[in-house]
Amino acid sequence: MRRAIKMTPISVDLTIVWTFRNKAEQNGIDPRFTNARWPSSYHNAELDDGTPCSEAVDFAPLVNGKIPWADTKLFAYVAGIIYAAAVIEDVELVWGCDFDNDGDTTDQTLADVGHFQRKKAAKRPPAES
Repeated sequence: MRRAIKMTPISVDLTIVWTFRNKAEQNGIDPRFTNARWPSSYHNAELDDGTPCSEAVDFAPLVNGKIPWADTKLFAYVAGIIYAAAVIEDVELVWGCDFDNDGDTTDQTLADVGHFQRKKAAKRPPAES
């Protein structure tokens, strides 16, 4: 994300909305926005010692200090910059508008325009039983 922030044109500011989410934060999210409950989200990844190590990030462009949530084109523009930065850093990402990573953003049940996660997480959180 640092490289993506540096690559973003001066006319577009970028903010990080969320990285790691603890159990209360994850389970407190309105189900209209996620069906992932602790610890099944990439936002919930931890190292073996329990240190938070999110494998996901929620981002947003800022225009005049405000997030233009309805401007999906601007989100897609910024997503392109993030993808380019990831290629430079040799990190494989999945965008929240293409979770199956097939290049088709029209076949998703959830279009999370401000979300990226690692394609292959270093340590995937175990499913809660």
